[in-house]
Amino acid sequence: MTADPLADIGARYQHLKRQHEAAVRTANRAIRRRSERAAELDAIREPLREQIIEGGRARRPPSEIARLTGYTPERVRQILRAAGVEPFEREPRRT
Repeated sequence: MTADPLADIGARYQHLKRQHEAAVRTANRAIRRRSERAAELDAIREPLREQIIEGGRARRPPSEIARLTGYTPERVRQILRAAGVEPFEREPRRT
């Protein structure tokens, strides 16, 4: 700390301003990355829906499709039913 309060507070202000600008740049990069990932997700949803429907027509169980896609079994059933495909459920194993 110097004897000049204006120099001290001015230096502190400049330091904080640089930190703030760096934080804003980081946030802007994160926003851009988030937008890019959202666009990628939007682009892949239709091909994924088509594959889910194809899997349903091939009599794959919704639970298996859900495991492979990350969707819930209920969401898989909704997609299949919206496409006119009745979800296939395996018969329970008899012991």
